[in-house]
Amino acid sequence: MTVLTRTEAQGRAALLDVDDVTLELDLTTGPETFGSRSQVRFRARQAGETFLDCQAVRVTAISLDGEPLPLEVWAEGRIPLEVAEGEHVVEVHAVMPYSREGVGLHRLTDPADGQDYVWSNLALDAAPRVLACFDQPDLKPEWEISVVAPSAWTVVSNGDLVTSTPAEGADGVRHVFSRTRRFPTYVAAVCAGPWASEATTHDGIPLRVLAMASRADDLREQAPDLFDATRRAFDHHHEVFGIRYPYAGYDQVFVPEFNWGAMENPGCVVFRDEEIFRGAASHDQRLVRTGIIAHELAHMWVGNLMTMRWWDDLWLNESFAEYMAHRCLVDATTYTDAWVHFGMTRRTWGSAADRSPSTHPIAPESVEDTKDALQNFDGISYAKGASVLRQLVAHIGDEAFLAGIRDHLSTHAWGNATLADFLDVMGRSSGTDLRPWARSWLERAGLDRLSVDRATGTLRRDEPATPAGRPHTLDVLQLDGAAATARHEVVLPAGAPGVEIPGLAGAHGLVLPNAADLTWAQAVLDEVQSEPIVEQDLWDAGVSDRVAGGHVGDDQTGASGEVLSYNAESQGSMGVDATRGAYIEANAEAGAYLARGEAHWGNDHGTTANAEGYIGAEAEAGASGQIGPAGAQVEAGFEAFAGGSIEGGVSQDLGPADVGVSGSLSYGIGVEADVGAEVSMEEISISADIGATLGVGGSLSFDVSISPNEIVDGLADAGQA
Repeated sequence: MTVLTRTEAQGRAALLDVDDVTLELDLTTGPETFGSRSQVRFRARQAGETFLDCQAVRVTAISLDGEPLPLEVWAEGRIPLEVAEGEHVVEVHAVMPYSREGVGLHRLTDPADGQDYVWSNLALDAAPRVLACFDQPDLKPEWEISVVAPSAWTVVSNGDLVTSTPAEGADGVRHVFSRTRRFPTYVAAVCAGPWASEATTHDGIPLRVLAMASRADDLREQAPDLFDATRRAFDHHHEVFGIRYPYAGYDQVFVPEFNWGAMENPGCVVFRDEEIFRGAASHDQRLVRTGIIAHELAHMWVGNLMTMRWWDDLWLNESFAEYMAHRCLVDATTYTDAWVHFGMTRRTWGSAADRSPSTHPIAPESVEDTKDALQNFDGISYAKGASVLRQLVAHIGDEAFLAGIRDHLSTHAWGNATLADFLDVMGRSSGTDLRPWARSWLERAGLDRLSVDRATGTLRRDEPATPAGRPHTLDVLQLDGAAATARHEVVLPAGAPGVEIPGLAGAHGLVLPNAADLTWAQAVLDEVQSEPIVEQDLWDAGVSDRVAGGHVGDDQTGASGEVLSYNAESQGSMGVDATRGAYIEANAEAGAYLARGEAHWGNDHGTTANAEGYIGAEAEAGASGQIGPAGAQVEAGFEAFAGGSIEGGVSQDLGPADVGVSGSLSYGIGVEADVGAEVSMEEISISADIGATLGVGGSLSFDVSISPNEIVDGLADAGQA
C-alpha cells in the first residue's frame, strides 16, 4: 500500500475541508472480514484532484455526489477523486479484513471461555483498514458511527449509545451512537464483544470501565481504584486546562493483545488488559496505572481537541501528556512520589536513548511520511520531552506556563496547531522569546554533564560532542549526612561554561546538582562524593535498617508459602522527594544493595529477595508478576537486573492463571538495565534463575558486572534479553 507523504497531506489539506463522516460497520459477516460503509462530506476550495485512503479486501461500490464511479479506480489503497469547487459527498462500500497484529480492527478469541471480541487501533495510519477516509491529522471531521454486532455483544464507540434495535437483513443488533465533535481519523474507535463493565458518574460525566467477561471479578474488585484515579485526573485537568471535557461519556476498555500501553480515543480509551491486575499489586504498579489513566485523559485536550498538524509534532502530544500525567499524580493523587518514580524509570529510558548512537532531537528535523513518524516513538519522544517541558516550566514559571496552555487550547480548539504555535503562546504568556530556547533544547540531541567544583563553588557544564548551548534552571542541594543543609536555585545561562553559586565554596558533605530533577542533564559527582563516604552517609540515614528491619508480609496470596519481608517505612522516611532529588539515595543505594547481592521487586513498601532463588517468587505468591521497583530508590538498583520494560506487561501465555502471572516476565529482562545510577563500587555479579518459578519449563539467567572505582551512569549494556 502507498504511504502518505507530508507533501501529499499538505496538498490535500490546502484543497479540502472535511465536514463529517458517517460510518456503518457490520461485524456479523464472519471471523475474517467485516462490512464497512463510509460516507464523507467535504468541501473543495477550488477544482482539483485528490484521493481517499482505503485499504480493503475488496470495494463493492463507490459514488461521488450520487454518481457511481468504476470500481477499477481503487488501486494501491487509494480512490482518486476529481472534484469541482464546492460541497461533495463520497460514499464507499467495502469488505475490510480483521487484524491479528493489533492495527485496524483486531479480532480475537478469549481462550478462557471461547468468546470473541473486536477492538480498534487506528493509529497512526490504520484508519483506512476500517473505512475509506481522508486519513491525516489536520482533516478532522465530526462523526456518526453505527455498528451491527451479534445480539449478545456490547458495543462501545466514541459517542454515547443512542439506540440498539434489531438489524434489518442481518442476524444481530444495530447500535447507533451520538454525533461527536471533531477529532482526527486515527482516534475513531469501536470495541465490541460480551464485555463485563462497571459504571458510575463524576461531575456529570458518565464513566465506565470494561474488560473481557472472563476478567469480570478482577474488574469489579479494581473498579473503585480505576474510578478514583479517573475522577482525580478529571478534576486536575479541568483546573489546569480551564476547558471542560469536550466529549460525551468516558469509557475505558481493557483489551488483550494491545500493542501499546493505551490509546486516547475520545470517549473510548483502550488499555492493555495487563492493567487489570491478576492478584496482588504493588504501590508502583498502581502508580503506573494511575499515571496511564491521567496521560490518556490529558490527550482529550492535547491531541483530540487540539491536534498536531502533522506527525513531526507527535512528540509534543506525547511529551505533554507524559508531563501532565506526572503533574497530576503529584498534585491530585496519593502518589506524591511520582516524579521520583519518573526519575528512576521513564527518565532513565530517555537517557539511555539520548546517549545511544541513534539519538535524535526531540523535535525531528523532518517527518516525510507516516512510516517515518513511527521511528520517533521512543524514550526521547516521551521521557526526554516531558523532562524538557518540566525545564520549560522552571524556565518561564508555572503561572506563565498555565496561561500559555489555556491560550493555546482555546485558540486552536477543534483545529490543529504546530510547535511554532505552542512557542508563540508560551512566549506571549512569559514575555520571553523562546525561539533560542527551542533551538537549543528541541533541535539538538544529547545531554550536558553538570558538576560542582566545591573549591570555587561553581556549577560547571560539559557539553556533548555537538554543543547545544542550553540554558539550565535547576537546584543544587547540600547535605550533611542525610540532612539537607542548603538548597541553591541556580540559572546557568545559555552557552556559559559555568556559574558561581554564592555560599557554596568550600562546602563539605554531599553536593548534588539538579537534585530536584528539574533539567535534562547528567549530574556528575566529584571525587570526594565517589568515595565510600557517600555510602556511609546513606547507611547512617537508615537505609540498611530499612531493608533488614522489615517484617513478614501477609499481603501476598498464593500457595507457595514463601516468606517475603518488606519494609514498613514510607519512601518519605528516607528523605527522597521531588525537592531533595530522586537520585540522591539512588546513587548510593544502588551500590549498597548490589554489593550485598540483593534484588528487589515491588509491593506497597518494597519486598526483598536475595539473588539465590527468590527472583520470580512473587509471581508464585500471587502477585501480578511484574518485577518492578520497591520504591524509587530500590527500583533503580533492581531494574539494572530485571529491566523496566517489564512494567509494560507481556504475553499471557507465560504461566498458568492460578500462579497469578499476568505475563509481565516474558520480555524486558535487562532491556532497561540503564538505571542512571552514579556510584562507585567494587565489581559484583548477580545471577538468577526464574524459569522454574513460572512453571514454563525453562530458565533465564542474567549477569551484571560493574567495574571498580568508576562513576556509572547506567547499565545500558548489562544484558539485553
